[in-house]
Amino acid sequence: MLRQLIAGQVSGVKVGSAPKKPAKLDFSKLSEKDVFDLNIPIEAVDHSMPDYLKVDLKDTNYVPRWVNRDPRRLGPMKANGWDFVKPDEIENSLTLAITTDENGQYRFADTVLMKCEKVKYFGQLRRNHLRALAMVDPKNAHLAAKAIIEGELTGAGNTDLNGNPIADDKTNAGDYQRYNNAGKMKIYSPEVTI
Repeated sequence: MLRQLIAGQVSGVKVGSAPKKPAKLDFSKLSEKDVFDLNIPIEAVDHSMPDYLKVDLKDTNYVPRWVNRDPRRLGPMKANGWDFVKPDEIENSLTLAITTDENGQYRFADTVLMKCEKVKYFGQLRRNHLRALAMVDPKNAHLAAKAIIEGELTGAGNTDLNGNPIADDKTNAGDYQRYNNAGKMKIYSPEVTI
């Protein structure tokens, strides 16, 4: 069958030659603006760094990060809940042979290894994300705020701080959902046009 295909004897099927390799680009004739012309076949190259500084912590409630040791950076990080990682908190050995310094901290060049509880860090990320949405699209900012308020009204009073249901809850937290479903109560969201 393969021989018949190559010879063109199978009806309706033709085997062509291998596609030609594109001619090698002469980069001396290209300018930087040519990078943005997608008709010029410039190969996109991933310049990301290898993950040789990846750290896994034993307690997965924490997020590790390499932080610049400059006091102007360390002070705000410590104030936001970041703390230094200790040797017994690392799950696997580091890919790069890094040992602790004289202060018992992991240091690489001008960075030091720190950790933060996910409950704090994820809250910081959410705040930054909402702020970015508000800057880019005010309508999305209103929708995000509306979702937060609806979530608070829907779940208010049903659980304690640990998420356990409160048996003698007298707050009528389900009232919002009932009135909202009946069309009698809505969270205001202005129509934003730009």
